[in-house]
Amino acid sequence: MFIRKLYKNGQVSIPKEITKVMNINEDTTLFVDYRQGNIIIETQESDSYLNKRTIYNGVINIPKEIRDLNGIGSDCYLLIEADQQLARIVLIPQIPQL
Repeated sequence: MFIRKLYKNGQVSIPKEITKVMNINEDTTLFVDYRQGNIIIETQESDSYLNKRTIYNGVINIPKEIRDLNGIGSDCYLLIEADQQLARIVLIPQIPQL
């Protein structure tokens, strides 16, 4: 498990260890969704309406609508886990309490 801060522009750095384990390259199309309080990045399409993204220099952009609808801002840290069995990366928001 890794912890990364969400940048103001919605980008988050995915650790090399995770991209290596998940066999993700810079040209790999990834599908981003928000389910059960977590941001899910899948390597296989489960729904054609999901946001498509790629990793560039180890960074992926989390779509603005996902961040806005779920109150995920630049003050948020994300716990990052790889789920090889389901071919996905799970980002668990750690939203600071006011």
